Amino acid sequence: MIALWNEEKPRQGKNGERWNFTYWYLVCTSDRTKDAQRLFFWNEKKSECGVVILTPDKTVRYSRIRSLIEKLVADHELRRKYQRDIEFPLERHYPEYGAFPEEHPA
Repeated sequence: MIALWNEEKPRQGKNGERWNFTYWYLVCTSDRTKDAQRLFFWNEKKSECGVVILTPDKTVRYSRIRSLIEKLVADHELRRKYQRDIEFPLERHYPEYGAFPEEHPA
């Protein structure tokens, strides 16, 4: 398995607030059905943070991730849906699949 991190360019909302995004994805080289994705987001003050977790059964193409980024910038309710406290630096606190409860099979 290979975990990759991609720091996205910051986006600015209509109210001038800047949003940061980091895209994490896990590629299981032996079984593509085990791939997973996370999209972390936070504002400049880190007062509003969250993560969208896409488990192996929910993974999407990167073009859909880009679209999700734009929706998160524009839609406060969508951000609230995925809001949670996250710790920085992300790479140290969430390096592997299973760092979040949703990633564990029921």
